[in-house]
Amino acid sequence: RFRPRMGEAPDQSNDETRGMQMMKEHYSQGDGEMDDLRDMPSGGVLWKASLVLLDYLERKQADTLKGKRVLELGSGLGHMAVELYRLGAHVVCTEQVAMGALQRLQTTVAEAPNHSAAGGSI
Repeated sequence: RFRPRMGEAPDQSNDETRGMQMMKEHYSQGDGEMDDLRDMPSGGVLWKASLVLLDYLERKQADTLKGKRVLELGSGLGHMAVELYRLGAHVVCTEQVAMGALQRLQTTVAEAPNHSAAGGSI
């Protein structure tokens, strides 16, 4: 899977509880502090809340995304765009040219596995 994961959330039947557990897991840095960003080896950062959103979309909205058009403003490293493409969405992702952000996004999209069989595009 392309999406970076920080670990699996505990299996719980209550989605609200599961969501809170995921947020704590994704945000925890081991020192008890909550941090919104995760530094990536590429030099970019990943908003951890986007991992929680992606998990929700995969679990609850995957069927409704197939064939839909998605405009992602400020795509950052492009993980959301690539995963939505994997789910069959037609994604247009954007990023600023400043500080190499657009180049990192272009690299992510170019290196993404081909998921066109799912019906989407990026």
